[in-house]
Amino acid sequence: MWDVAAQRHIEVAGPDADALVQYLTIVDTSEVKPAFGRYAPMADYDGTLINDPVLLRFDDHSWRFSIADADVRLWIEAVARGGDFDCTITELATATLAVQGPASDEVIIALGCPAARNLADFERRRAEVAGVEVWISRSGWSNQGGYELFLDDPRHAPKLWEAVATAGAPFGIGPGAPNPSERLENVLLSYGTDSGYDATPIELGLSDLIDFEGDGFIGQDALREER
Repeated sequence: MWDVAAQRHIEVAGPDADALVQYLTIVDTSEVKPAFGRYAPMADYDGTLINDPVLLRFDDHSWRFSIADADVRLWIEAVARGGDFDCTITELATATLAVQGPASDEVIIALGCPAARNLADFERRRAEVAGVEVWISRSGWSNQGGYELFLDDPRHAPKLWEAVATAGAPFGIGPGAPNPSERLENVLLSYGTDSGYDATPIELGLSDLIDFEGDGFIGQDALREER
């Protein structure tokens, strides 16, 4: 179990949220359904990677960037204001708790959420854990598989931690963090740690994610030229 304190949720909501999210990311977001997410790297106007968040769709015109290691909230807000996009940008107080590893399914069942085992990758659903409402997502920074619990009311974070620790005790759960070697072997790069700050998505092997032929995103022209 891992308290992912650095993983911040930036909410983009409003009539132009869908268009803004598409403009900010190098991937095609049009097929992301509500309650799903996808890996969505972001580039600047020179095609340089500036963050590689997971993008979560919550409803029509409502999205969240799950980011770490960079304050791209200011970037998102500047782009929105400069482009006159009709939407609001908010950094939420969401607390994320990751449950990863070969026994993660058993821990989720012990928490009283057996239906979560049927989730597809990057799919999530609401659940109640120890009387606390959370989102359970089939995601995480591990090659072994697992879940992330998103708690929008961080006042209950200690209670959630204790519930997961208790449920996982029979399986030997304990606090930890991703194994860097396993993470790199699974091509889960840490922006700023594994990539430096001047690399492009193409240099990092992310070419098949780039929506080269789409309607346009920040850095598209530069990445086309690089290709």
